[in-house]
Amino acid sequence: MCILRSQGYRRDNIQKWRFLMAEQAVRAPLSLYNRKLRPLLYKNAPRGSHL
Repeated sequence: MCILRSQGYRRDNIQKWRFLMAEQAVRAPLSLYNRKLRPLLYKNAPRGSHL
């Protein structure tokens, strides 16, 4: 019983870790976009336009 429980726990941890890694992989380009590209868009946008 304890063995099964620990295996389930480990599988849960792996899934959480995978989810976190996927989240990081998605978030990294987004933060890069926010830091680098969005200011350029704002700078080049005509006045009064909202991006």
